[in-house]
This record gives sequence, C-alpha cells and structure tokens, in this order.
Amino acid sequence: MFDLRKSLLAIGVVAVTATMVSTSARADEKPRVERPVVIEDPVPPGFRSWEEVGTVQERLVGIAERIMAVGAGGLGGIEADMAARRLRVHWKGEVPAAVRAVLTDEVTVDPARFTREELQAEIRRIVAQPDGSGVDIARIAPRTDGSGLVVVVDGSVAAARELPALRTSAVPLSFETGRMAAPVYSRADDMPSYYAGGRWSLWAGKLCTTGFAFTAQASEFLLGAAHCADQPLNAYDGGGQRMGEVFDAPNVELDFLRIEAQVTSHTFVGGPYSGASLPVYDSSINLPGSFLCVGGAFSGEHCDSSVEVDDMWNHVTDGTKDWWIAHQVQAVNWRGLGVVGNGDSGGPVYNYGSGGKVFARGVLSSANSNLQEAPCQGEPTTATRKCSYRFWYGDLNHALALYGGTLQTEHY
Repeated sequence: MFDLRKSLLAIGVVAVTATMVSTSARADEKPRVERPVVIEDPVPPGFRSWEEVGTVQERLVGIAERIMAVGAGGLGGIEADMAARRLRVHWKGEVPAAVRAVLTDEVTVDPARFTREELQAEIRRIVAQPDGSGVDIARIAPRTDGSGLVVVVDGSVAAARELPALRTSAVPLSFETGRMAAPVYSRADDMPSYYAGGRWSLWAGKLCTTGFAFTAQASEFLLGAAHCADQPLNAYDGGGQRMGEVFDAPNVELDFLRIEAQVTSHTFVGGPYSGASLPVYDSSINLPGSFLCVGGAFSGEHCDSSVEVDDMWNHVTDGTKDWWIAHQVQAVNWRGLGVVGNGDSGGPVYNYGSGGKVFARGVLSSANSNLQEAPCQGEPTTATRKCSYRFWYGDLNHALALYGGTLQTEHY
C-alpha cells in the first residue's frame, strides 16, 4: 500500500525515481496507489473513518443528482449536512411529483423565495454595472436557501449599499467584507500520457497545474485555468518537455482553458513531488457542506476542506487588471491550513467515495492570501509564494458543457 504522505522529506526519494523516467515509457508504467487509499488528514467530526465519509457523501450526492435530473425549475439550492447524514432541499412553489418520487427519508424540503435561475439573472445584472469609487464588489453568490444574495465588499459596506446596481436590486442582499481574490499561478515533471495535478507552463511563463483529462470532438485534452495563458501557445511540462498546445482562446468568464495533449484518466495523489496516481472514477456535483480534496502541483494533496458556497461570481485581480469569473465554488480548509497557493491554478479538486473511488469536482482558480493567508503546505511560503485557507474553483460540469466534452474515467 502506498501511504499518501504530506511530508516533503518522506516522499523525496520517491519523487526522484518517478520524475526521471524516460519519456518513452508507457503511461501504464507510472506508479499507482493500491486501494484502499490512506488519507492522513484528520477525519471530519462525526465520522469514524474516511471510508465512512466517502460512503455517506457518495450516497447523498447521488440523491441530489437524481433530484436535479428530474426537474430543477423551482430549485433554490441543495446543501449537505454531512454530520447529520442528510440533504436540505430549498424549492420555490409546489414540489413536482417527479421530484417527490425521488426524495428519501434523508431529505428535508424547505420553501425558497427565489429559484437559482432567478438569482443568477440578478447577479448578471449587477456585475454588468461598474463599481463605485473606493469600493469594489469582491464576490456575489446566491444564498443556498434561495432567500437572496450574499455580497462580499472590498471597501465600505455603507458605500456599497449606495451603488446603483445594489440600491435598485429587487432581491434581498446581505453584506460581508473581504478582499478581491488573486489567481494562484508539478507534480514536478510529468510525462505522456499526462495526468491531472502535474506542473505545466508556457515557455518562461507562469507555473500552473494540469486539470482533469477529457475528450471532445474526437481529441484529448487536459483542463486548465484560463489566467495561466492568454492565447493559444505551446504548453510545457515541469521538465520542459512540450506536452501539447493551449487549443483555443481561454474562456476568461469561467476561467477554463484546454490543452490538447496525450492524456490519461488519472490524477496525481500525495505530496508535490509524488509520482503516485489514481484513476478518476466519475464526476460529482458541488454541494455546500460536502467535503473535498485539492491537488495543486505545488501544495500537494489535502482532503480537509469543504464547500461553503456554490454558483458564486468572483471578482479577481492580478494587480494590473480585474475581471469577473462566473459559477465558481468557494471552499475552506476547516483547519486553517494554506492548502492552495501560487502554482496550484488549474489543479484538480475531487473527493474520495467508497472504496477509494475518485470523483472529479473542478479545477482550482484563485485564493485570497490578503485576509485568509496561512503557511503554505507542500512547497514552503516564500516572498513570492503565498497560500490561503479559503479558495475558489471552477465547477467541472460547466467546463465539460463549455467544450462539449466527456470526462475520461476508469471504472473499477
């Protein structure tokens, strides 16, 4: 059994042998972790093991997916209460018979004032209007219970309330303060066929992390974060080998890009120099309250985070310009550890299900080291590398819909 060590020293010897293999080696010669997976992060309160966490979350997500599949017209939101092993569904109006038919004893249904579609339409109206002098809207998201919007302000809340876009809103608004997020620009050196979670860059460009493998239009791609490249160019792995090309203009509004390359349906696991991997079993939705793992190439694997908000619009700045990213997921490390930082952008977000199955959730986008800075995990904190315990990522299902793609998986 391969132990998913979080210590850089513990895995240093493994990393050398894993990253210096000839590039002519076959993809199936890369080392794989034997199941069951050992996660060293502490088990969440209320659970006895990570296997129990995976089993419960897999069951609750399955119920939520069935609810969404039969009809989401009145859906205000769904959230998971993992400790109670229950789902809370918020619905506007009468619940259709088709939805009632898939509800179980583990589901509570509460009324919602607005549907998710209505709240997203209001967000689009707000972000299309300029901010005021001295105040920025840092983030805006639907409340999971469908009661209104949460607006995070970088500046004065009183001044934000007077912004025309907010003052005229017909939707109830609640305000919080926070700073605008920043992009988080290998493992160290992957080789064909490429996995999620490895380092990549443009030549002499920003260092980022590869996302999940998918197929579209009879070609193979890796997902990435759009802010890692502003135009189609050659992409290189952590060892400087050309891995492929950023296929088309990155999608800035969703913060996705795709790299055409020889790929495999695996994601790296373990620390930042780990050569071990696991196949991706399937995709999963992002329920508030659910647990997740992050696997940035610089920070390595950490499974002690959970979803706070889904479907958020995130106002991001790189210090020279700012832009909005739509439909993001906000997550937090409940131990306050800096699990996402520079170099992790585009990296895989996933969770383990029963039997160590890997469920893909999204790709890392940005972090907030201004107000939520914490010592970096994996690669250490330096003058240029900052990390955060709160972070944002793009929802995998939006990426696949954007590109008309199918996630590469391996059922086992």
